[in-house]
Amino acid sequence: ELKKTQSFTKMNLDAMKDLAKIIDLPCLPHRIEGYDISHLQGSNAVASRVVFIDGIPAQQHYRHYKIKNPNIKVGHSDDFKSLQEVIKRRFYQATDYPDLVMIDGGKGQLSSVCKTLEEMNLLSKIKVISLAKKREEIFLPNQSQPLNTNADQPGVQLLRKVRDEAHRFAISYHRQQRLKKSKISHLDEISG
Repeated sequence: ELKKTQSFTKMNLDAMKDLAKIIDLPCLPHRIEGYDISHLQGSNAVASRVVFIDGIPAQQHYRHYKIKNPNIKVGHSDDFKSLQEVIKRRFYQATDYPDLVMIDGGKGQLSSVCKTLEEMNLLSKIKVISLAKKREEIFLPNQSQPLNTNADQPGVQLLRKVRDEAHRFAISYHRQQRLKKSKISHLDEISG
């Protein structure tokens, strides 16, 4: 049992070292936060934050967010504005910063988050990247091309786990909100 735990810890350590090397971090990314948006054509837009500490999901730090932007509604989704809202809410008056923020998406999602962090004077304090789904491409701020990585690298595998968990957590909350809304009738709004 102890040997199994030690090898798992070594696997996580190797993944964190590889990730630090890939994205040029000065130290190991002990706390990684992953963000994703979920909606159905703009309806019931929600977001998730998952946290991995030393490569392991730390569910006590997970959070759901209902998107409050009134412009995001049925027929009008905006992942960029949704991500900006969530990042503002997370880091407004925050005193604790993760070693890495990973956004589920590509260059556009990353740019919108960077813009928000810059407006909050936090871009120099928070390392942020995005991971695009199809080819597991890692994007860094102000770079038009993704990093040249191999999808089988331990660091990329760690990012994939964070991304997949953020996606799962967002979708489960979105379904829950949709189900709750489907049980409400206009007749419920009539008093008496």
